[in-house]
Amino acid sequence: ASYSLPTGLSPSNIIGLSINSGGNAYTWYNNGTYSIGTPSALGSISSSNSFSLPPGRTVADIVAMAIDRNDSNKVYTWYINDTVSIGTPSDLDFYASPVYFD
Repeated sequence: ASYSLPTGLSPSNIIGLSINSGGNAYTWYNNGTYSIGTPSALGSISSSNSFSLPPGRTVADIVAMAIDRNDSNKVYTWYINDTVSIGTPSDLDFYASPVYFD
């Protein structure tokens, strides 16, 4: 199956992608933006939203991202230093700053 990205972006720009319980695909990019769309058209709902990282973190530090299946406004982000933050799609540490996990 094929998919489309927002204008000016390529697959190499993707740093995280998660699909919420409603079927919307949230995709974060290494330029500090995220989009909302369908799995086949990643920016079809909203294509250029900014997001903020926790202090001291960069997009290169992100290992994985996931949306809480019960709450589409909660995003979990894991980092290379064995920490995880809980935030919103636009503010990755809105609910909890990065903490170490086991």
